[in-house]
Amino acid sequence: MNILLLEDEQPAAERIQRMLAELRPGAHIQAVIDSVEGALAWLAEHPAPDLALFDIHLADGLSLEVLEQSDRSFPVIFTTAYDEYALQAFGAYSIDYLLKPVRQEELKSALDKFDRFKDLLAPVPADVQGLARSIRQDRPVWQQRFLLRLPEQIKTIDIQEIAYFYIESRLTFMQLKDGKCYPSDFNLEQLEERLDPARFFRVNRQFLVSFESIDKMYTHTKSRVQIQLKPAAHLEAIVPSERSAEFKRWLQGG
Repeated sequence: MNILLLEDEQPAAERIQRMLAELRPGAHIQAVIDSVEGALAWLAEHPAPDLALFDIHLADGLSLEVLEQSDRSFPVIFTTAYDEYALQAFGAYSIDYLLKPVRQEELKSALDKFDRFKDLLAPVPADVQGLARSIRQDRPVWQQRFLLRLPEQIKTIDIQEIAYFYIESRLTFMQLKDGKCYPSDFNLEQLEERLDPARFFRVNRQFLVSFESIDKMYTHTKSRVQIQLKPAAHLEAIVPSERSAEFKRWLQGG
């Protein structure tokens, strides 16, 4: 049996691999992948697995996007750290779902279920797009990490490391708290949808800032607010008057 493992937390991935080695010693782990993008690239070049174990939430999105965007069909066991939304749907549409941290007896039960019903089960969720929408609506899942493709490596940036995003010369940049700056794969509109609004605020057309990045604020003309950011920005970050009231509510946690 060939198995594809999609998991972005290395300890969890290693734990699942150890359990699979004990429960299915003859199984072959085809690949261990930590992102939606990586899974789609892998599936484009390899045969579909007999079974996949998908962590629902990955650094670059929901693993359901793999099923939405790939033309490959295969049965899936989902794993998740959350039990507050749509889990009945996963039970209906997939082999099984397991709450993290995954326990060996629960994984054994899911694998036994796969063995019993693999010839009868639909290879992918019947309405995977509707299921993805249900998850996004029931519990917004804010992006926690970003993948950067550098000339000689791939780097992961945790959301805690990011001070703000800004636009310059029609390009979007990610400014880190340590002073480093990188181009972003997403524009500010896309970032607004992906980032926790309690942490990040779109102050104007050029800046999307984290609360921690605000160093000082000054009253500007016509109810506008000028923000001094850290690290310092070489462009002015001014909250326009039409967003001033919302900005002040955000500062107070409203």
